[in-house]
Amino acid sequence: TDFDSINWSTPSEHDIAISFGGVTYTSKLIIVDTTAPVPDLIAAAVEKGGSFKAEDFIIGCKDATEVTYALISKPDTSRIGTAAVELRATDAAGNSADVEGKLFVCDKVIELEASNEVLTQELLLSKLGDEYRGYAMGGEGFTLNGVGAHSVTVRNTDGGSAVIGIVIKDTVAPRAKGIDCPCSTGYPCDAMKFLTDIDDVSEVSASFVKAPDWSVEGEQEVEVKLTDRSGNSTVITAKAVIS
Repeated sequence: TDFDSINWSTPSEHDIAISFGGVTYTSKLIIVDTTAPVPDLIAAAVEKGGSFKAEDFIIGCKDATEVTYALISKPDTSRIGTAAVELRATDAAGNSADVEGKLFVCDKVIELEASNEVLTQELLLSKLGDEYRGYAMGGEGFTLNGVGAHSVTVRNTDGGSAVIGIVIKDTVAPRAKGIDCPCSTGYPCDAMKFLTDIDDVSEVSASFVKAPDWSVEGEQEVEVKLTDRSGNSTVITAKAVIS
């Protein structure tokens, strides 16, 4: 049996055969999934009276199979404020995990691209438009690298105030340079060791598009997939120098 042809990420059964010493042995390989999914949660924001869905609170999930999401509780959005939302993540094998998300109910919601810049009053008011002309931002600004929803309060000279939901989204793929990575025969190197000058506003992970043959000495071209927390990815070419 060619074990490389088996999809190890899907619960399934496979009849396998192994030959040894001129004798062929048969068996059944059963792939099971008994581990509950681990969702990567972010806060969400909705305008007063608006609706939301479970996926608004999820940016990713650690699980071997496909995961679906459902709302266990659905807070009232008719009042401005912060509410806890109960969510259930269920994978293809039926394992589930209940988690709690945070929801901001706001007067207005805007979206900004993730960056290492600090939110200023000028930037906020420019996004809000004429409706909020004459308002001032309360409190200090924050760095726009925290993906998900945040809330700030703006006030006008008449004493009026409004709660603004700011949803930060990261839609830009990470950048990096590939390098020549020295490795020892028979000892796999971590994919991240093939990269330098990594540039992204959030946490990144690296994996091989196809891992090099660690048993062969010499130079091999390697493709490394670099993925950020929001799921944006890019493929970078590097080189494995195996000795």
